[in-house]
Amino acid sequence: MVGAVVAAHAVGAQEAAYLTPDSAAASGRAVLRLRLGEGEAAAPADWRKEPVRWVFVKTTFGQENRDSAAEWARPDGTLSAPLTAKGATMIGVDFEPVVETVRERGGPGVLRPRLSGLRVRHHRSASTVLLSTAGTAGEADGGQAATAKAGLACEVRPYMDVTQPWSGGDLILRAYVQGAPAGQAPFSVRHAATGRVTLLESDANGFVRFTPEAMGVYEVLFYSARRLEDDAEADYDVFSTSLTFTVRGTGQ
Repeated sequence: MVGAVVAAHAVGAQEAAYLTPDSAAASGRAVLRLRLGEGEAAAPADWRKEPVRWVFVKTTFGQENRDSAAEWARPDGTLSAPLTAKGATMIGVDFEPVVETVRERGGPGVLRPRLSGLRVRHHRSASTVLLSTAGTAGEADGGQAATAKAGLACEVRPYMDVTQPWSGGDLILRAYVQGAPAGQAPFSVRHAATGRVTLLESDANGFVRFTPEAMGVYEVLFYSARRLEDDAEADYDVFSTSLTFTVRGTGQ
């Protein structure tokens, strides 16, 4: 993509992004922390310093978009996004693509493609689904925001409302790259409290299933790499995305 940010990294190239809700209060704002990396190695980052392409808040009743994080960013580096309706709310972000010369050999991470010495155009996205208690009287709860496609460069879409109490069984997810099903590719699912990581692989249509083993916050990570031909900037397009959500039991 012409105009992509150019960077060279010795370590940490192709870092994924995670959105971690710090709070989702009835006051009408969700405070989100940004982390870059993979799994427990992901480190806090400042929303004000990252090249955001667009960020959105989606509810059952509509979607609010911003072309940058500037309006919602706070001095402490977190993001304060508006919660405009009760029920399931999805918050997501696309960052500007970064062309990286990957110089690392091995290094941390399980899913990150091993493309040492190559030029990579990294398309980085992230989203979170949370339960909002904000909203005026008369607004009805609904789960469509939790299961809808968001329109990110790369995204993981739940096929059920993950904000509702979990009563057992599999959770179904599907990965998309540039709006199309991602096909067969590796996933990781991390339970934040215990650090337990489950490695999975989607089927030919981008679907993956997993069974939560405990309540709490889960972080789903997905990467996809595509070889480029006759591209002046990069040898590969790499797409990464994460989805964070909280599995709650009945009565929580």
